[in-house]
Amino acid sequence: MTERGEGRILGMSRNVFFLGVVSFLTDVSSEMIFTLVPLFLRNVLGVAFPVIGLIEGIAEGTASLLKVVSGWLSDRLGRR
Repeated sequence: MTERGEGRILGMSRNVFFLGVVSFLTDVSSEMIFTLVPLFLRNVLGVAFPVIGLIEGIAEGTASLLKVVSGWLSDRLGRR
């Protein structure tokens, strides 16, 4: 890149900008799926509400535990 800022978008390098765009789109699509899964389970598959709650609870609990484990692992490995 040159000193004049060529190849930059909104003050960021092109790679960082497009990485942000891809991350945003991935987050949006994930949130759309997480919102629709209970509706699909109930309306299409006919799953009972308590079972849907159990599935959602297990998913959230697993995500929380994995955050703790990955944080611990990150601290343990340190910088590379």
